[in-house]
Amino acid sequence: MSTLFYKLIQIINSLLIVKHSVLVLWVK
Repeated sequence: MSTLFYKLIQIINSLLIVKHSVLVLWVK
């Protein structure tokens, strides 16, 4: 259960990083 939760957090973090990168590229 905790490993699943950890995986979910990892996925959310990577999605946030990708979103941030896209926003930075969009501003440029």
